[in-house]
Amino acid sequence: MRAGRIGGCLLATVLLGLVSGCAGVRSPFSRSPAEPDSTAIRARLQEERLDRLEQASAEQGRLLRRMSAEQSAQLETLLAEVRALGERLTTIERRVSTPRREPEGYPTPPVDAGAGAVPGGASDARIEAPPDGGAPPVANESVAPSGGAELPDPSEEGTQLYQAAYQELMEDNYQLALSDLRVFLERFPRTRLSDNAQYWIGEVYYEQKQFSVAVDEFRRVIDEYPDQDKVPAAYYKLALSFRALRDPATARRYLDLLTTRYPDSREAQLAKERRSEF
Repeated sequence: MRAGRIGGCLLATVLLGLVSGCAGVRSPFSRSPAEPDSTAIRARLQEERLDRLEQASAEQGRLLRRMSAEQSAQLETLLAEVRALGERLTTIERRVSTPRREPEGYPTPPVDAGAGAVPGGASDARIEAPPDGGAPPVANESVAPSGGAELPDPSEEGTQLYQAAYQELMEDNYQLALSDLRVFLERFPRTRLSDNAQYWIGEVYYEQKQFSVAVDEFRRVIDEYPDQDKVPAAYYKLALSFRALRDPATARRYLDLLTTRYPDSREAQLAKERRSEF
């Protein structure tokens, strides 16, 4: 009987151990409370992707708005330039089609106290000396200007072309003025205004400080129109050009020629007043 109780106790102990061991074994399908939920992870990742897409979309929107604003500004600038060009062409057409009376005598530009009509003073220029040494021309020295009475007036078309070129020169549109003056001389080489046109060509190069070229152009006034009224002005500007070319001896020779041949001209008076500057 005692042995039966002992066996029963042993059996109970064995069963209790089995039950305890089973309780300690974790099912492979169970989830620890500390492990993350994959559904929550996917939801969070999706939210992050949506946030990044929204940020990228907003950045693209800002970029597009900025590009649109820049393009609008560029378009406005182009339109303004087109309008200005249209107005410019209209002005030129009106100027060519409307006869314009030039100031009497077609005066030369005012000469400052420095070096002629070049702003800032031409005496500071550094340009190579002319290859011929700058000797003044000797042809036609005894002929005085007669005011151009022996030459005919240009046609109405020629007068309009000359006036347009003169106005361009007064507005410092040098290249357009130079082109118009050369066209005028090509079509109307022997008129009352031809010596003026040749003189203004020299002025264009003088104003641009191309003094060697200006010398050639002013000499053409003397050589080709020796009895016209722009000759004294050409002599004076030749003197100024040679002074700018660092050739004061030749400059003074031109002043002497001017005061000797055309003593009553306005340029001769200027030459006498400024002789000490050369």
